[in-house]
Amino acid sequence: METARGTGASGLATPAARWTIVLAWVCVTASWLIDSSFTAPPPLAVLAHLFALGGVFALTDPRDTPLTGARALAVPILAISATALILVSSDGSESTWLVNFASYLTALQVARGNTIVGLCASIVQALCVIVWAVSTSQPHDAVIPMLTIPTTALILSFIWRWALRGIVARERRHRSATAESERRIAAVNAAAIRYQNELDAIGRQVRPSLLRLRDSAALDEASLTEAMLVESAVRDRIRAHRLQHPRLISAVERARSRGVTVTMLSDLADQAVIGNDAAERIADALEATEAPAAVTISTSLRARSHIVFVAEGIQGHRRMQIHDASTVRSAPDDALANSVPTDNPGARGDALG
Repeated sequence: METARGTGASGLATPAARWTIVLAWVCVTASWLIDSSFTAPPPLAVLAHLFALGGVFALTDPRDTPLTGARALAVPILAISATALILVSSDGSESTWLVNFASYLTALQVARGNTIVGLCASIVQALCVIVWAVSTSQPHDAVIPMLTIPTTALILSFIWRWALRGIVARERRHRSATAESERRIAAVNAAAIRYQNELDAIGRQVRPSLLRLRDSAALDEASLTEAMLVESAVRDRIRAHRLQHPRLISAVERARSRGVTVTMLSDLADQAVIGNDAAERIADALEATEAPAAVTISTSLRARSHIVFVAEGIQGHRRMQIHDASTVRSAPDDALANSVPTDNPGARGDALG
């Protein structure tokens, strides 16, 4: 049989719970028939048992949540009606079974999450028993079980609900802690993989130059230049991940080869590489720079769509602020992509400002 799908209804929203309580109702009805010696039952007593059966189906509604609206009121109405009908249609011994069963229905409403409704219904049901006992002068030994057993069921329902909430809360905390641990482990593993991949890429990049340096008898100018270019490329990978666009990397390497000092900087937290259009514009500006010159290309998380290009050399001072459309959907503004060439040192402060 199906087990509880969830804890919103404390397991009472399942077929297993429904048919278990129906089986209990069958046992109660059989006991009532046996106690009445199988004589023709009073119509009100039959109606009382049918009301109790209806209360079972109302209580075990398949939605895994506390009962709401008419469904929440149906259980106490049917249970209290069953209690009242069996009390007025039977003597004390014949009514005990159904009174206790009806009290279980109202008490189980507390376990299902309808605490106020279940508590109020249990109190009303107890008052019905007391009024009946006083008005019919029932002996104490017949009335006490009708009050103590429902009271015990009500207390156990509160304990059931409280214990289940505690269990669910602990389970959720455990799952949350487990999920958080798994997320952290996954993040660490992903970072380790990225780190290893980066080391492997750097190794492939520097290995040919290192092997040539190892095997060469003397370091000539070409070897030193090659080593400088490789060292600069590795430094760029570390300090300017966002600027590692193939078009820009090629332009930077050619610029350094002809004597242009290029420094590239980007925020370490920014892992997105710039778009093709921005890389093309920066590469064109770099290729138009004559040596000797010093060029700085930088980005910032505070303005991800802006890439700053600053050149200082025989062509004077140039500053470009290039718009990277890959980070912003809107079209680039002309004010964000401008070039300010000047040979006048006094104008450099204005250009930089």
